[in-house]
Amino acid sequence: MDIDCEAQAYEHDLLQEKEEYTSEHSNNELVNHLLAGISRLDTAVSTVNRRYSSYIDSRHEFQDIFVIKGVNALESLYISVKHRRYDSAYRDVRYLMETYLLVKHLNEHKIEASQIHSRQMAEVREEVEDMSLLSRHRVVSVDRFYEMIREEKQNYKEFDDGLQTFNFLSNRSAHPHRIVGARLDGEHVEDEERQVLEWGLDLLAGLCIEYVKLYADTPAFTVVRDLLRPLFEALEEVHRPQNFLELSLSDPIFSSHGKEGESV
Repeated sequence: MDIDCEAQAYEHDLLQEKEEYTSEHSNNELVNHLLAGISRLDTAVSTVNRRYSSYIDSRHEFQDIFVIKGVNALESLYISVKHRRYDSAYRDVRYLMETYLLVKHLNEHKIEASQIHSRQMAEVREEVEDMSLLSRHRVVSVDRFYEMIREEKQNYKEFDDGLQTFNFLSNRSAHPHRIVGARLDGEHVEDEERQVLEWGLDLLAGLCIEYVKLYADTPAFTVVRDLLRPLFEALEEVHRPQNFLELSLSDPIFSSHGKEGESV
């Protein structure tokens, strides 16, 4: 058995199963907005961490980490969709949904976010003598985060008709015993592709809103808002978020009248 030869041949076949998002492709516009949005959010995160790190404290720490994880998941979603791996893409959607809800909850409870962070760092110090070896992005989550996600999900019952959307995302691809979509991967399915891309844009928008709100009490606010505002203006032309997410592409946080360092 020639392992190298067989592996290379199989890899070649896998990589051939992909979409080329030319101007003629039915979902090209959605893809371009998703990629541009991911790039813009990633730039905002990098800018804050590079230029305003002195303003990032225990009120912001966890949210910043989770938005970075959200950017990574959005990139994974795009790659999965491009290579027609819809099950994987839906798992990314579910992950992104919980990431968005967690950031949203922490933003609305920054004092608690600070308390959790301080408590956890104290616990870490007991285990690690040399704190310079510990990146802040390696801080592990705590049980309270799971409770926050559950609380946020319950808040959406009114908008989501008994959490049907959350149940759909869980049942669609999160569990192997669910057979929905089992034979779709590898073939281009326009409707599946569009649905995942729409979800991706929804959650990209949600994370962008929350990232602006995260730094509304720091000098980074205006820079982050101005970086992300053009994205929202562009999204308005091609996308309408699902109502139950309570997202608005005309969110007042992006108003040009917002003042640097204002609280939200």
